[in-house]
Amino acid sequence: MPKHEFEDAYFESYKWFIDLEQYHEVCNEEIRIYKEIAELAIEISDNRDNAKIAQIIKVVQEHPLVIVFDNIIIVLDYFYHKLTKVYPPITIHTITGNIEKGQKESVSKLFALDSQARNVVALCSDCVSEGVDLQGASAVIMLDFPSVLRSAEQRIGRVDRVDTLHDSISIYFPNDSDAFALKTDIKLLRTMADADYLIGNNIHSPEKLNQRYDSQVVSASKYIELIKNTKEEDKEKDYWEGFQDAFSPVKNLYLGNNALISETIYQELFGVRANIKVKVNVQYDSKNWLFIALKGSKIRLLHGFS
Repeated sequence: MPKHEFEDAYFESYKWFIDLEQYHEVCNEEIRIYKEIAELAIEISDNRDNAKIAQIIKVVQEHPLVIVFDNIIIVLDYFYHKLTKVYPPITIHTITGNIEKGQKESVSKLFALDSQARNVVALCSDCVSEGVDLQGASAVIMLDFPSVLRSAEQRIGRVDRVDTLHDSISIYFPNDSDAFALKTDIKLLRTMADADYLIGNNIHSPEKLNQRYDSQVVSASKYIELIKNTKEEDKEKDYWEGFQDAFSPVKNLYLGNNALISETIYQELFGVRANIKVKVNVQYDSKNWLFIALKGSKIRLLHGFS
């Protein structure tokens, strides 16, 4: 029996925890469930993975250097063995947090800006999605949907750089069936739509996915109207869950009780397209004061004021 230091009265709803006969019944039922799961798992075909392998091969034939992302390391190892068996002409490297530093540097050289390498695929975990320049590549394939917008931006940002030599960058998102699609997929699409409406987006989701999940993605513009007509702060909190990591500081400037500006002012400024280069820093003091520094010129002499 499982060992415990509690009184039997605590297990009134879980008699199997203190009754040996019921305990065996529960264990046997759980064993039966695991066996059933195992039998069903054996029946799963590899068509889904083969389709992804075929897509990788197709992309490599169009792009000499390709980055492939998945946050599950065992998936990267599995695809490494599948690709080497199905399509030997590809040179494949797996980059995870467990590889040696020298190996990571050699892969970085293969995908450097001036790389002349061809038919090379890097299977990467999210440890590569930040702080690594791989702008020699011109395509990114995501085997899984990033859980948050920041992760998607970082993955794409490995190749979509200011100094890229490519005329265009190709980004591939998974379009899984409903059986494999996750709730986080819709959550990311919703976050993309929100970011695009509120502050402008760095990336855009594929049109096919937008059409597929259109009925399930509530745009920020509609939700802002909902916020205006309700006092239930919990709804706002639930809505912004998962959005806090990257955009909470921006959102708090014009939403909530401690907003720096009113939403009316925000809406007036939202449509402005002028380029404004300014640095703002807020400090606490007993008096209200403002300091502005502007660049002077030969025809303009500036004076300090408060």
